[in-house]
Amino acid sequence: MTTRRTLPPVEVDASTPAHAVPHRDPLLAALPPRARAVVVLEAGAFLATPLGHMLLRCLDPAQEAELRNAGADVRRIDRVAFAAMEEDQTMMLLSGDFRGQPRLGALGPREAPYGDKAQLFAPDEAATDAGTEPDHAPHGALWNDELWVLSQSEPALRQAVDRLEGRTVAPESFDPNEAYGEVYGRLDARFLRRILPSELLEKLPDDSLEADFHADASEDVVLTVDVSGRPETTRDLGKGLASLLALSRARAVEEGEQRLAELLDVYAVRLDEQGFSLDVAFPQSLVREALGKCAEPPPDEDTEDDDA
Repeated sequence: MTTRRTLPPVEVDASTPAHAVPHRDPLLAALPPRARAVVVLEAGAFLATPLGHMLLRCLDPAQEAELRNAGADVRRIDRVAFAAMEEDQTMMLLSGDFRGQPRLGALGPREAPYGDKAQLFAPDEAATDAGTEPDHAPHGALWNDELWVLSQSEPALRQAVDRLEGRTVAPESFDPNEAYGEVYGRLDARFLRRILPSELLEKLPDDSLEADFHADASEDVVLTVDVSGRPETTRDLGKGLASLLALSRARAVEEGEQRLAELLDVYAVRLDEQGFSLDVAFPQSLVREALGKCAEPPPDEDTEDDDA
């Protein structure tokens, strides 16, 4: 098991014992404060699960080589994170071992060093020549050969490096204590309005609501979403979601959509004082069926599993 490097605390009171001061996670420290959405995929852990093995088997060798040549070797990436910021700006972060990797395929040549351990990269001119609007072309920063930060906003990259190197202190965008599971994150009400079905939008009258989610993919994929906010708002939303899921399942059964009906059959909505929780299970068998023959293990892999 690989031990992750951590960052020292930014501000420490001299009277605080060293063992009582939590160190910072570089990827979480680099995330923009007050992000509207944060999604983190523990890529290394996910690829080690049965579902991850299926996806790797379905990854065409030519596609994997193309990704590797573009600097996105899936086997060298530890985590992938996405953050939605204000004004439709986004940030993507890749953590892993990037020593000897000059740049990512989406970026141009190295532009300049920044701070103590970062290198800044300009957008790829070929991408802008091919029609990508300059405002949407990603800038990049590689920090300490272990963390790529990509964003349309170069100032946002510099601010991320400043947070990493302790030059600025900002509110955490994601609570490190909530960083568990193969996938986890947080969505605020503004982001939820963009993805929720129209039937539920009227149940989001204010911006107090927040949703934290975690997915465990160790066997079947189990997704848990905890929604909190003003009790009257979140409870109404929870009841509306339960009704919508029940109606959708009944419609799937009526229309003969067996796979969808099976998916909608394994969920639970639980109301509580703070809001509600949603649990959804995605059986491994359904994922294997959706992926097709490529997801099946080769005979020698089956034999190895039997011997083990």
